[in-house]
Amino acid sequence: ALARYNAPFEAPFDAMVYAVEVSASWRNGMFKLLAPKILRGRPEILALFRENPFNDRPPDSLRIGVFEYSFVDLETHRKTGNIWSRKYIGEPFPTLHINRDSDTFY
Repeated sequence: ALARYNAPFEAPFDAMVYAVEVSASWRNGMFKLLAPKILRGRPEILALFRENPFNDRPPDSLRIGVFEYSFVDLETHRKTGNIWSRKYIGEPFPTLHINRDSDTFY
């Protein structure tokens, strides 16, 4: 029997955002482009996520936290079962809020 065709794997949008290196160009481009659309609950943007992380209502604010991930050593892995350790780096830009009455951001 012939093997079935499998489409190439493409990571869901939320996985890409999770793993992206937050550089100055990303902060100035992607965040400024996507954040207002996420806060407005635009369906075409929310459809990029594996599942809607905001339930039935878009968020009132959006904050991005940056973490540094590294592999754990073998001893730690054997004790905990963890593969990664993570360290909080900070927030690369201020929290963005939406005023739903005026549809403005602050």
